[in-house]
Amino acid sequence: NKCPSMLMQHQFPIQLAFAMTINKV
Repeated sequence: NKCPSMLMQHQFPIQLAFAMTINKV
């Protein structure tokens, strides 16, 4: 199992960009 911290760190910016994209539309 990979470090959950690394997964969260990588998922945070992705979710932020996803929310920004939805907000833009």
